[in-house]
Amino acid sequence: MSREKIGILSGKFSIGLLSHIYAFYEMGNKCNFECYMILANGYRKFIDVDNERKNIIYINPIYKIHLPKLDCLIIYNISYIDNIIIDKIRKNKLAKVIFVYHEPWTTWKKELVREHTPINIIKAIGRHYLANRILKKADEIWLPSKHAREIFTQYYGEKYQYAEIPLIFLREKSNGNEDRKYFSYIATVSYQKRFKEFLDFIAYASKRNKQLKFLIATRSNIEKYLTREIKHMIDAGCLEVHHGRELSIAEINYYYSVTWCNWLLYRSSTQSGVFAKACMLGTPCVVSDLPAFTEYVKNKDQIIRMDASNEEIYSKIMMIKNNLTCEIEQAKKIYCKNFSIDANADLFKERIINVING
Repeated sequence: MSREKIGILSGKFSIGLLSHIYAFYEMGNKCNFECYMILANGYRKFIDVDNERKNIIYINPIYKIHLPKLDCLIIYNISYIDNIIIDKIRKNKLAKVIFVYHEPWTTWKKELVREHTPINIIKAIGRHYLANRILKKADEIWLPSKHAREIFTQYYGEKYQYAEIPLIFLREKSNGNEDRKYFSYIATVSYQKRFKEFLDFIAYASKRNKQLKFLIATRSNIEKYLTREIKHMIDAGCLEVHHGRELSIAEINYYYSVTWCNWLLYRSSTQSGVFAKACMLGTPCVVSDLPAFTEYVKNKDQIIRMDASNEEIYSKIMMIKNNLTCEIEQAKKIYCKNFSIDANADLFKERIINVING
C-alpha cells in the first residue's frame, strides 16, 4: 500500500523556520507519510546534503520545478510563489492544501500600531494580501497557539476550517555541556521585541553587578545601536555580540546553550519560536505578560509586566540565576509537553488524514 505524499513548502527563506520544517519532515515520516521539503534556494547552504533528509526540492527557478504527485501541501510561511505551487499540485485534483498561519491579521488599527514603522506596515499589508489569496485556496488553516486561534476567529469568524497545531521543534543539541554564562538577546531586532529596552537594561545590570555577562545574537545589523556605553561593555568583555549575518542552526543552538536566561519581554507576540527553541535547549526565559507566553509559563518569577522597572527585571532574572538547575528542567518539560514531536505526532497525523479524506 502506497504512503500519502506530503510536501512542506517554505517559498521564502528564513533560517529561523528551518528547525520547524525539519520537525514537520521528521514527524511526517514518523506518521508514515512520504515527506518532501520544497524550499527557497536560500536554504541550500544551511542544509547538510549528507543528512538523512533526502527528499529536498529547491525552487530555483520556479518554472523548472518538478513536484511529485502530492496528496497534501503544507505551506509553512507566506511567499509570493505559494499560489504558483498550489496551482501546480492541484493538477492532481484530489490534492489538499494546509496553511500554517503564524501571525494572523488583527485589524488595520492594531496592525498600524504593532508594525510601528512605514516599511514594516507595508510588509504587513503585503503579507495580508498574500495570506488572503492562500486562505481562499486552503482546505485547512493551522494556527500555532490558542492566542493565534483567538485572533484568527475574531477577524475571520468561522469562514475557514482551522485547527490549533503548536510550533514543533525536532530535539536538537548544542556542541556539548557548555557553561551558561550569559543573559541574552537571541532574535531579530525590532520595536516589538524591545531591543532598545534590552540594551538599556543590560547597561543598568552591568553597573549593578560587575560579574554579569551578556550576549546578543541576531542576523540584524545593530551598528546604529552601539552607543559609547555599549561599545565600552564590548571592549570590557562583558558583552558578546554576533550580528549582521544569517546564523546557522548550530550557531544559534550554541548561543542558547551558553545562556542562563533569554530576553522575551516583547510588546506583542502571537507565538514565539524563540521561546519554543529556548525551552528545547533548556534555556529559561523572562517573558512579558502576553497570552502567547503565559499560555505556557506558569512561574511568576519569569513573567514581567511591560512597565516593569530595570530594578524589577534585575530582581526577577537573579531569582532565575539562583535557581538555575530547577529552571532548566522546567524549560525542558515545557518543550516536551508542548513543542516536541512526541507530544504532537498523533494530532498532526489525525489532521492531515482528515484533510486528505475530507
